[in-house]
Amino acid sequence: MPILLVDCDGVLTDQLCLFSALNKELGKDKKFEDCFSYHLHEVWETKPEEIDEALNRIEKTFSYESVDPARDAIEAIGQLQKKFKVIILTARKPQHESATKVWAKKYFKNLDIIFARTDHNRHGNNSPETKLEVCKRLNAFALIEDNPHELLDLAKQKISTQTICFNAPYNQDLDKNKKIFRGNWIEIRDHLLGQF
Repeated sequence: MPILLVDCDGVLTDQLCLFSALNKELGKDKKFEDCFSYHLHEVWETKPEEIDEALNRIEKTFSYESVDPARDAIEAIGQLQKKFKVIILTARKPQHESATKVWAKKYFKNLDIIFARTDHNRHGNNSPETKLEVCKRLNAFALIEDNPHELLDLAKQKISTQTICFNAPYNQDLDKNKKIFRGNWIEIRDHLLGQF
């Protein structure tokens, strides 16, 4: 069965709860639709260190187990599991590993989880393997990701893994790259199943 790797935060999870928590922590009122950059300090017009401090404060009370799944994710993953071995590929920090597993088990059936690092996220883990290296090692059919920098890096590689972008306000510039399919869960499901 072909392997389908799926990012967790912002792809399987609904980003609005973390976005709202950052607004509250920073005393701002930003709208998710106006999130023009993957770099949070640019969106909130502050220093990267201020975002780091805010995220550290949020993580003390934030429950990764209580995050809602993204709209249509449960249905789409269930249908994709008929044709793919679906694996969550996340750059979450090691201290969130058990909460991530509890959350995945609550909403999805039989999903393995791989923790990998990314060179494009100041808040990720320090796993020995990058997401790109996992794609290569597993000869993944596709990676569904929301991080535009990660997607562009993967699209530049001479590997067979398809690059699929989960649509978000901060990755709209990817429309210019013809190697990257972009859509919501229904569009992504139809795109992938249409290849069989």
